[in-house]
Amino acid sequence: MRKVFNILLAVMMIIVSAFSLTACAQPDNGGDEEKGLLIKKIGQTYAIHDFVDDGTFNGVLDIGAILASKELENVTIRRGAFDGVDTIEKLIVSDRVTEIEEGAFRNMKNLAELELPFIGKNAIADARYNQTDDQTNKTIGKERTIAHLFGSEVYDGGAEITTPYGDVYLPATLTTITVNATNKVSYDYGDKVGYAIPYEAFQGATNLTKIVLKGDNLAEIGENAFADCANLTSVVFDLPADSSSDNIKFHTIHKNAFKGCTNMNKLNSDVSMTIDLDFLGYYVEIKDGAFDFGKENAKYNVINAGTYASALAEIFGETEFEVK
Repeated sequence: MRKVFNILLAVMMIIVSAFSLTACAQPDNGGDEEKGLLIKKIGQTYAIHDFVDDGTFNGVLDIGAILASKELENVTIRRGAFDGVDTIEKLIVSDRVTEIEEGAFRNMKNLAELELPFIGKNAIADARYNQTDDQTNKTIGKERTIAHLFGSEVYDGGAEITTPYGDVYLPATLTTITVNATNKVSYDYGDKVGYAIPYEAFQGATNLTKIVLKGDNLAEIGENAFADCANLTSVVFDLPADSSSDNIKFHTIHKNAFKGCTNMNKLNSDVSMTIDLDFLGYYVEIKDGAFDFGKENAKYNVINAGTYASALAEIFGETEFEVK
């Protein structure tokens, strides 16, 4: 009897040991880590479903760095993954994330800065309405906008903004968004390749004060993309320095892109009330009303107008300007 017991005990220890080794070898096998960014493996894909602060992030969470350390790509951020997180002030999402579910960032009470590789559900969206009908799995409507990221649920500390798709609640603390368009997020429309800030992407986001647009793959800004962002004061284009390079894909700012940004103070300039067009070179088409900010009793100084000088009246619409 004692021999049988010892055999059974040995078998149980082997089973427990094997289970422990498997769990250690596959930390993302469906179980939760106790702290930090909680990731689950679902089939052959991975998803971020929660975040538990372990006290080491100091207000800044770089999701891209964590995913790189785990060698994970094509990751989804699940709905409500950061719901209620109040210790993150700056969140950086890299192109290792390819899909963000609705309301993933709602109720982040102290979020001040957010960096994203695309706006909305994924990178396949329209710069202009129905521009890319030939594509499959594209994002349309609300899914291509900031409204998708934060959702319409009311919460304490949420700032209500009115978008073309209804009222949305962003963290009241959120003032700065960076869109970092890398080579991995792109659409292909005819001979135009790159990432397009979608149609109506930020429309009505009145608590935003600064937008940074960067990356070699930024191709265009859609119609009404930043329309009615009434408190937006600064837009920075962080594009490659060589404007004649074949690697630069930026080609169009569509009509009314910044229409109604009544507090716009500077565009790609450090000087107040100055619009610096030098970064656009000779390759970017600016559509009518793109810079019709609607700011009353104010005149903008346009510098480095170059080939745009003859079209400034159409570009600025009712907004007054003076070429310097």
